[in-house]
Amino acid sequence: MKSIRDSCRLLSVIKFQRIPEHLIKRMSLCELNKPEEPSQEDCCQNGCNPCVFDIYQNQLKLWEENRGHTNSRAAAVQDSNDTVGVLPFKAGQYVALRFENASKEPAFETRDYTIVTDKDEQVNGSFQVLIKLYNPSRTSEYIKTLQEGSITYWRGPLGDFEYKPNKYRHVLMICMGTGIAPMYAIIKEILNNESDESVIKMMFGCRNPSEIIFREQLCRLSAHWNFNYICYLSEDYSPKDKKYSETFVHGKISEEHIQSCLKLSLENLQVLICGTKKFNNEVLSYLITNGVPKANIYMF
Repeated sequence: MKSIRDSCRLLSVIKFQRIPEHLIKRMSLCELNKPEEPSQEDCCQNGCNPCVFDIYQNQLKLWEENRGHTNSRAAAVQDSNDTVGVLPFKAGQYVALRFENASKEPAFETRDYTIVTDKDEQVNGSFQVLIKLYNPSRTSEYIKTLQEGSITYWRGPLGDFEYKPNKYRHVLMICMGTGIAPMYAIIKEILNNESDESVIKMMFGCRNPSEIIFREQLCRLSAHWNFNYICYLSEDYSPKDKKYSETFVHGKISEEHIQSCLKLSLENLQVLICGTKKFNNEVLSYLITNGVPKANIYMF
């Protein structure tokens, strides 16, 4: 069985097009931030909801509403050897990778990946995404061909989730597999803000201890007073498989497990969900049945 190190990787994208300084002086920050209209090749024709064109229209509407109020740091692009750009993203947002697929029509495919980089730790405009490799998979085969210095094509940041510090006293995260990616980014966002006193609890599901993504990082983050997590493992495990101060529960995340984590003021609770479509819908049904206001629930 492949370990999680074999099946998941962090892919750093480090190449942005440099804009000459004389052009920067003639471009407003709004022009730099204006969303780019997708081409017909960007659409996979599979009836996705939302489609890339729906996302573009939403982004264009937001850009038009906020024109003239652009964050100058996020839009900064410099013509120097040290800084080639800063990607303006929010915790929980994702980017879409486009790659060529000569074996089918249309000739291009897109895949979405959550950004897991700390916003204040970008180097030369780079960002990191978490990618799980499958076999067989056209996307995975493409990812395996990438080398340091390869040029890749991304669109984004995308996604309408926006975390607001201290809006909720408690944040419950329920996720499985690579669905941990947006949770991980939001956890870091909360814990890096010393004035944010929201308390985070994460329920993470996977098959066995070797598939716990961000295992070392989660251990370090759990040293904070306002974060703890439980791993729900569908396969048998041995007590010696534990590292650090992890809490393991045998079995998939169930309604009973979720109920045990809802002994809080539901009006002051935000719940974030990320997993397969079936997982998301089941968890959403559990939460609503147990009285969590739908307005307090967000599904990635």
